[in-house]
Amino acid sequence: MFVSAALAASPKTVWDGVYTDAQATRGQAAYMTECSRCHGEDHRASGNVIVGAKFMQQWREDNLNNLYTILRNTMPRNAPRSLPEGTYLDIVSYMLKLNGFPAGKADLAIADVADIMLVGKEGPSAVPDFALVTITGCLGPITGDTSFVSAATEPVRTRQPQKSQGDEMATAFAKAAGTRKLALMGVAYNAAGAEPSHRVEAKGFLIRLPEGDKLNVTSLQTNKTACTP
Repeated sequence: MFVSAALAASPKTVWDGVYTDAQATRGQAAYMTECSRCHGEDHRASGNVIVGAKFMQQWREDNLNNLYTILRNTMPRNAPRSLPEGTYLDIVSYMLKLNGFPAGKADLAIADVADIMLVGKEGPSAVPDFALVTITGCLGPITGDTSFVSAATEPVRTRQPQKSQGDEMATAFAKAAGTRKLALMGVAYNAAGAEPSHRVEAKGFLIRLPEGDKLNVTSLQTNKTACTP
């Protein structure tokens, strides 16, 4: 199983006690007031995405900042971003408690969430099938709707299917060359401006196959650095 370098190097995970019981209790009260009308008092409504396998499939191998940010930007459904920052953090803490992650001695804080990874009890593992991911590597020749990326980094979850910009783009292209090779599909619609034999940031949905992983592309962008596929 491949494990991304970002995960392997992560100093803290949700198993390290990243919230307090008191914070989770506040989160439970906020959940009942703000969330239960859609997600149910038993947490099973609206697709059963709060507890268990679906929660882990959606969020494992990602950091808590993405969970917090999407919760804040989309919930409550009729009034996103309407709750205080601390209330969203309390609800995240309650969700962690519901999923069996242990409490600790300090409240979950906004300054910490980007550095805390959500992983299974066995620790970091490969990004799951069908996850939206980003990779950086060397773009091969484009043939119709297909291509490939060689010397690619390990797939890392992303929540943004579009091309990175600013600091995120700079970070993507600053990554060292990897050892992976992934086939690309759905290239034609996203190939405008992309130059083969150049460093590329590719985003898309990861498809794991016995013969090798593929990426169903949502965006491609190359920089000026030439490379050899």
